Amino acid sequence: MAVVAIAGTGRGAGKTAVACALIAAMPERRWVAVKVSPHRHGLPPELTPELTQETEPESQKDTGRYLRAGATASFWIPGANSYWKDELVELLREVSRLAPEANAWIVESGRIDRSVLAAVLGPVLSLAVLGADVKEWKPSTSSWQDCADALVLAGGLSREQLPQELQGMRSFQLPPGEWLTGELLKFVREGSQPR
Repeated sequence: MAVVAIAGTGRGAGKTAVACALIAAMPERRWVAVKVSPHRHGLPPELTPELTQETEPESQKDTGRYLRAGATASFWIPGANSYWKDELVELLREVSRLAPEANAWIVESGRIDRSVLAAVLGPVLSLAVLGADVKEWKPSTSSWQDCADALVLAGGLSREQLPQELQGMRSFQLPPGEWLTGELLKFVREGSQPR
């Protein structure tokens, strides 16, 4: 199973755009795309996380965008945070049962948690999409030096603008308005071979 995890600096950084670009660029893979969100969008916060499958490619939600990009299946897990690891593992197993034809996964989340993904899916290639507006970055951004395999610099962000602790990491700079480069595609293709 090829597994790519995509995290980011916050809303609007380009996580979904990068995920969709990768799905579209590798149509030979049978992608399942999963968006994991701590937000419940009007649902009571005390409820455990749940699983919703997207079936409408025309949907304007991120899950619809995955389908339009070429994913064979698309899911949303709202309400998932660090308190619900066991529940998240079970929901990911349920996705595996619902999408048995998939040989590649893209999991979009605000934070990368390799241990949860690896418990269900095996080895994970993780990307952190960093938006150009450094003032909007979440405080957890600096923690990606320990859990991301590479940084994706979006919206004109340059390596020189990165905090010192992130400057030594492998990074791919995207031209403004673009969500994939040949180098990034090669890195993901080689680092996430289906097993």
